[in-house]
Amino acid sequence: MKYLLAIILGFAGAATAAPTINWKTIVDQHGSSVRVPYSILKGTPDPFGRRFQTRDGNVSIRLWTTTEERPDFPGHNPKADMDLKRADCDAWPPKYYKVTEEVATYSCVLHGKVNYYLGRYGRSGSVILLVTYPTGMRKPWDQYVQTMARSLRQVERHEIR
Repeated sequence: MKYLLAIILGFAGAATAAPTINWKTIVDQHGSSVRVPYSILKGTPDPFGRRFQTRDGNVSIRLWTTTEERPDFPGHNPKADMDLKRADCDAWPPKYYKVTEEVATYSCVLHGKVNYYLGRYGRSGSVILLVTYPTGMRKPWDQYVQTMARSLRQVERHEIR
């Protein structure tokens, strides 16, 4: 347990107490939002949405929204937008994979890292959450990802023409 905590905190030595995780709702430029474990993250530049990493760079979180009301435009086709290929996962097919008109999601391992993708779709486009973390950090991050996935919200937005 102490070793796992040391990895999470990014320290080489043993941790003495479990870190307190502070959660924060982040909002992208279109108004879509997700709750993230903010106290263990740092923001990084992303021209298309919001991006965060743990301080050691082992975990990456991306949030972006596509707002376009034209059918067949990117942001309206869950299977095509997800664009999952054999090269995206070590084992094929991924153990967790679901595509409907409103949701596209998968989770798999690629080169020792878990990739979790969730896209939610509505009339005005989509909101996407992509989280990547080492398989050795699954215990805390699987739970963090569940919290983030449940909190992912897309604000209905209409382009002004």
